[in-house]
Amino acid sequence: IDHRQFYNITKFKNALTWIEQTGSAATLIGLLYRNINQIPTTLTANLIYLAIMSNTIRCKSHNTTKYDLSILNWLSTIININDEFVNQMFKEKSIINNIYKVIDEDTITKLEIIHNKKTAISQLEIINVEEFLQKNKLIILDSLDVVKQNRQADSIFINLIDTITGKTYFIFSDQIIEEIVKSVIHNIVKKKNNYYYQCDDIFLRKEIIALIMNKNN
Repeated sequence: IDHRQFYNITKFKNALTWIEQTGSAATLIGLLYRNINQIPTTLTANLIYLAIMSNTIRCKSHNTTKYDLSILNWLSTIININDEFVNQMFKEKSIINNIYKVIDEDTITKLEIIHNKKTAISQLEIINVEEFLQKNKLIILDSLDVVKQNRQADSIFINLIDTITGKTYFIFSDQIIEEIVKSVIHNIVKKKNNYYYQCDDIFLRKEIIALIMNKNN
């Protein structure tokens, strides 16, 4: 099962596959339950619901589909959690005690080849991103550099999504990659004296990768 535009099934030649572009892979799990007329347990429904809300940033991301919305609506009659629980989930995800560890864990394992550069891409989804960036400049930059070296990457960038304001922030280690990302996301701006860029919209890592790959094809 995969929900992304770009995927690799060559390693699983004997597997049954289901590829559908949705905002969350959890949506496909929900569709499986519904298609076979099987009602998930409350716990399972809660987990699927929260995964979809997390992956689509409360259904605000560009890749949120009618399937995501349909399954959320279907699950709403089964779950026993409310909007406050969802809010608390995003707050808990924003508690960062070890910045390096979080950035390292949230960097995709696969290096993307962008302009012939092996590129590591990190993503954080937290609240109060701008405050986080202003307070932790040195450790964020150092952490990105260490992750880049450990992954043996030529370049690294991170996108940080503010789950309250719906803005996305970017930090780049490489000017070429920076220009490529800016060429597919046109409303990125850099305020004076800041080391990061921002745009007033949500852009997920998988969406950015797809935009770059589509431009190159």
